[in-house]
Amino acid sequence: MVIMSRTLTDKQISPPKDENEFQIFTLDFFRERWNDPKANQNGIKGSGQKGVDVYGLPKDEDGYTGVQCKLKDRQKGRKLTADEIYYEIGKAKDFTPKLKEFIIVTTASRDTKIQAIERKINLEHKKKGYLDFK
Repeated sequence: MVIMSRTLTDKQISPPKDENEFQIFTLDFFRERWNDPKANQNGIKGSGQKGVDVYGLPKDEDGYTGVQCKLKDRQKGRKLTADEIYYEIGKAKDFTPKLKEFIIVTTASRDTKIQAIERKINLEHKKKGYLDFK
């Protein structure tokens, strides 16, 4: 998994062993990034999470950001798919309160096709006033 941000240099980190470990790592990362100690995991798997595993209020923002974690085994060639993206975004639109931003984090390799889909979705959503997807 490669982490990139404005405040961190690129670091290679071993992929988490399971989904729970990945969600805890993601929660810790975003609590720090958002400067929101109250950021939290959203329920448990299978509990009607509306596509959101982690949520929080980024500092100086006026709305919630939701995060969906997608653990993918690179050694087995597992990738994030367009269908998964559209499915998770569809669920996240029903999160209460409405999300200002939605992020999918994954251990899958970076994929130009998926990034193109992300850009297309963001433009469509901006025109309709929906949440941002990253």
